[in-house]
Amino acid sequence: MSEIEEALRRLRELDKKVPKPLRLPTISDVKEYERRLNYSFPEHYKKFQLEAGNVTYGTIEPVVCLPDMDPYINPYIVATDGWNEGVSKEWLPFCCDNGCYYCISGTGEIKFWDNEDCSFGLEAWSFPEWINDVWLESNA
Repeated sequence: MSEIEEALRRLRELDKKVPKPLRLPTISDVKEYERRLNYSFPEHYKKFQLEAGNVTYGTIEPVVCLPDMDPYINPYIVATDGWNEGVSKEWLPFCCDNGCYYCISGTGEIKFWDNEDCSFGLEAWSFPEWINDVWLESNA
C-alpha cells in the first residue's frame, strides 16, 4: 500500500459519524474547482478529495470540492480569501486554521502560511505527511 493510500485508509477509519454526512466529490466536482480556481490540483490532493474528501475528524477541516459548501470549507472562498490576504497564487490555500492557511503547491508540497507574518513557515510536508503529522496527530 502506498503512503497516500495508507494515510487515506487511516483517515477514513477515524471518520466521525455525523447526522448528515457529505457525499464524496466526483471527478467532475474536482475538475469544476480546478477550472474555477485556474489551478491544476496535484494528484495526491485529487485522490484525497475523491476518496476521503468527506471525512470529518478533529478540528482541522480541509475544503471539500462539492457545490454550495459553507464558506469555511468552500474551495473557492478559502483560496480567494488566502490569495487576497497575500498567499502567492503559486500556492493553493486548502485549509483555513484561525485565519492562517495550509497551502499546497502544484508539485504537492504543503506549507503553513501565517497571516501575522504574511509568510510561510519553514516546515513542509507531502500530502500523506500532512494528513498524518498535522491533521491526525494534532487531534490525537
